[in-house]
Amino acid sequence: MKSHVSALTDVRPLFQWKAKNPRFQDQASILNDYAVMWWVNTNADLELADAVRYSLAMGAGDLVMDWDPYLMGGETRMSARDPRDTLAIRPERDRSIQNWEGITFREAHSVNKLRAIYPTQANKIHPDSGLFSPVASRFH
Repeated sequence: MKSHVSALTDVRPLFQWKAKNPRFQDQASILNDYAVMWWVNTNADLELADAVRYSLAMGAGDLVMDWDPYLMGGETRMSARDPRDTLAIRPERDRSIQNWEGITFREAHSVNKLRAIYPTQANKIHPDSGLFSPVASRFH
């Protein structure tokens, strides 16, 4: 499996910007350099490898692009998600996710992480008093 993942992820951005107008050639070159820099600095190849592992094991793998204000002072982060946590909203019969009505990503976060993400609402975020909370409180 490692050789398959290695063969499928040993890439870098294969696209590039080209300007037909010579006055914009410098900007196209800067964008090309930025794409390669982003790929290397965010370890996008490792996230791609995780998605390939999911797809080899389960037949599907999802990559999600999220804005992360804490990554390099604010940057787009690519992250692999378990395809079982990708919930389709009115999916079509073809294979393209683009034709679905929508998509929901199921994920869990700790209370402290949610308080850090939403600092203005931190006083409203409380731990869940679930099924085991009365039992757990006896052991404290």
